[in-house]
Amino acid sequence: MVGISRSKDSGIIAFMDGDVGNIFSAGESVSEPVTSYFLAGHSMEYPEGCEVPISLVRKAVKEFLLTGGKVPTCVEWKESELW
Repeated sequence: MVGISRSKDSGIIAFMDGDVGNIFSAGESVSEPVTSYFLAGHSMEYPEGCEVPISLVRKAVKEFLLTGGKVPTCVEWKESELW
């Protein structure tokens, strides 16, 4: 999953897979403890410190598509107990 915030010039990346589990992009902890993005019209909460620059979100999406759906290596990942 990918979320973008134009007002913050940042976004989130979440990857869910049976082999790697639920992981989130690891960014700086500059937001509130829980960050909300909308997915298909529904608010979803993401853990603190998962927002990264939009340029990194774009790079990760390209890598995901070019590798046939593998976890992008250009992103640092972290697990969360939120999900």
